[in-house]
Amino acid sequence: MFLLKGARMLIACWSVKGGAGTTVVAAALAVLLARAAPHGVLLVDLGGDAAALFGHDPPAQGVTDWLGAGPAVSPDSLRALEMALGAGVQLLGPGSVSPEAASLAATPSQPIHKSASAEGNRCRCRDGDLSRLVEVLEADTRPIVVDMGPIYNSFGSCEAVHKAATKSILVIRPCYLAVRRAVSGIRRPSAVVVIDEPGRALRIDDIEEVLGVPVCARLDLDPAVARGVDSGLFGSRLPRSLERGLRHVA
Repeated sequence: MFLLKGARMLIACWSVKGGAGTTVVAAALAVLLARAAPHGVLLVDLGGDAAALFGHDPPAQGVTDWLGAGPAVSPDSLRALEMALGAGVQLLGPGSVSPEAASLAATPSQPIHKSASAEGNRCRCRDGDLSRLVEVLEADTRPIVVDMGPIYNSFGSCEAVHKAATKSILVIRPCYLAVRRAVSGIRRPSAVVVIDEPGRALRIDDIEEVLGVPVCARLDLDPAVARGVDSGLFGSRLPRSLERGLRHVA
């Protein structure tokens, strides 16, 4: 992985509830990191929404398809599935969401084709068996940001990614139900990004005390962020509030 003064970098972003802002935070971190990374940044999107932030349709093939091909598939085939988003960010999408997953051809230049055992392969992906993906990511020379979405998504709990992460960031709103779920969960973050909302009773220090984890960034709800999401221009017009709030996190 990316070496920075001898340390590798894989940032995993996740939430305990949908709609927390995980994809926005992950995409913004990828853009910020890419500015200083000579070979760009890889954004691994396990939720499926990241491409839209950059004005692209999601790639048809990705992690699910690569995992569904079995352990014999080449690591180069995974890199062949990346999409260039601009601003130095490459995207690896979740892949096929149809009942029939795909199987990779023998060479990475060939397209993915359907396999008779595809449905069973896809079920293994859903169980969160991402260990093979992590092995390939560990050999990558770029900084990597993984948008894991809610703690349980179509890839399961994503524990392999979580354990490999150099920084595990919980994205949360000051919502009692979300904080309660985070406390009772088995996954513990190393840092927290709070998307603050006016009128909430919980404060930043309340969240830090309850979770026992430092809040590394507090982001106000900003109409400019919503406009950036709607316009699909994250790569060229990162909202200033995200840049200011997340610069030191990246």
